[in-house]
Amino acid sequence: MGKSFLASSFHPPSVDSAAASIPPRYPAWVLLDRKAYFADLENATTATATSGTSDHSVKVTFCLADPPSVSHFCVHGPKFKPEHFAVEPQVVFSDKDLVLLVFAFAGDSSSTVQDCEYFIYKADRGNPSLKPIPATPPGTRNTQYVNMVACDDGEFFLAHLSVACTITYYDLSIFSSKTGKWITRTLQVQAPANQLREEDLFVEPHKVISLGGGMVGWVDLWRGVMVCNILAEDPFIYLIPLPKPDFNLPRVGDPKPIRDVTANNGVIKFVEMEHYIKREVVTVDDNSGNSFKVTKDLDSLDRMYDRDLLLLPHEEFLEVPGEQIIYIRDGWKIRTCYRRISWNYWRKGHCIHVDDILANNPKHLMLLPQLVDGYGKSTFRNLATAYPSLGLNDDHVVYLMTKLDANGKNAWMVGVDLENKMVEVLKPYSAKRASYFKLDCVTCAFSEFLNTAPRSYAKEDDIASNEAPNRLHHAHLSSGSTSCADPETRQRRFNSQHQPCLNLSLSEQANALSAWWDLLVQKLGLKDALALKDAVLLKDACSTTLFPQMPVPACVNSSLLGKRSRHAS
Repeated sequence: MGKSFLASSFHPPSVDSAAASIPPRYPAWVLLDRKAYFADLENATTATATSGTSDHSVKVTFCLADPPSVSHFCVHGPKFKPEHFAVEPQVVFSDKDLVLLVFAFAGDSSSTVQDCEYFIYKADRGNPSLKPIPATPPGTRNTQYVNMVACDDGEFFLAHLSVACTITYYDLSIFSSKTGKWITRTLQVQAPANQLREEDLFVEPHKVISLGGGMVGWVDLWRGVMVCNILAEDPFIYLIPLPKPDFNLPRVGDPKPIRDVTANNGVIKFVEMEHYIKREVVTVDDNSGNSFKVTKDLDSLDRMYDRDLLLLPHEEFLEVPGEQIIYIRDGWKIRTCYRRISWNYWRKGHCIHVDDILANNPKHLMLLPQLVDGYGKSTFRNLATAYPSLGLNDDHVVYLMTKLDANGKNAWMVGVDLENKMVEVLKPYSAKRASYFKLDCVTCAFSEFLNTAPRSYAKEDDIASNEAPNRLHHAHLSSGSTSCADPETRQRRFNSQHQPCLNLSLSEQANALSAWWDLLVQKLGLKDALALKDAVLLKDACSTTLFPQMPVPACVNSSLLGKRSRHAS
């Protein structure tokens, strides 16, 4: 039997859907509500499919709008019944023109995440499609955090990461659309023993990200990003740690209301929102809320009845006024930082306090007059604000959900320009789910592929190619694209396109040095590479032939290479 769903899951919000325009013009990217609505809607995005494990036929329709409006999707079918589902279908991830969805169909007993079935939605102008994915290997626990790499030739790979029986080990299951099969292998996290504690290597993903060139990441918003090149013949995993929150060092609770991580053009961006709380001690009058009368009530009353004097036992009159601690919202601050995969540090982005954010746009004040007081002073700090989300473009805007009160029914989505310290855009959020003050969105760029002429993604993959470990040997990129050809073909293409590193510009030299470091990591492993980092003269890389022909500097002892060197050479 299925579960009983909240009424809000049957009432999708009204948005300025791009599909309503003629011709439809979809945004470059969207903030997509992860959880589906049960509604029978159709537009140019609609696609249907039949479950691979049951006879359920499902129809999926997207309602897409420009950020910060929250886009959503609806699910229905010819024999649709809510009890067919254990939970609402959800968006897992999106890469380029593909969207990975997960459906939990209810059986004879209540379904769990182990009963999930994955579907791939392909955005194609005029001909979108939906196809089921074979079940993951037996014994693998399906989750909502499966990564994906979409290739230019139409193929794609899925990657499922789960904790193995031994600490610091993970089971990596990879699905290939070409073979239609899952392959599982067990990997140990590559990390220097003196830098990370074992508990920091145990990640519980809150989301997944694509880093380009076959590199993907499972994001634990408290601890860090577990990174892997799933296109490598000999993949390995390692952790990029996130800064710890000073206000929650144990890192307990749900981080989504205050943290987010995204990746775009080879750059990982991190945002954290710290809420300040003011602690006040107030005196509590023990008689203030009582219904019985006392002598001082004669100041305002002409008579006191007996029934108002004998309501409580005599002991109640002996209590003395006490003190009570109350907590009051006192503003918030947003901090951002960013990095590339090959860096061993995070670089500061912005640190902005809410009191420094300008919020006086007349159009915004018409939608939300409470942004300022009667004197024109910003009151943004007094609103209940949370759930920072970073976009997929290269600007400095962070998107937030805000309400007059956390328990209020109405909500707004706000785009704050951190560079110029101002509210850039504001939109009402009309979903009934807003009353729960819980937002769970996925940033997706598949919407662009529904247009007649989608933008090119060559820049993103080309930048990521300079950052990805395993790139030099396996050559997963060709001419700035993600290629899923066999290893021999990829190697041949790669060798034919790269020349000796002579007379390079400064930027090209920087990329060459970064690529050389990635090769060193591949040959030695992250631990030994870090140990040798200071001894290796990276400038030597630019005096020799790059990539597969580039020799390892003499300072690297060949005895350290071992089996890993034989695989990488």
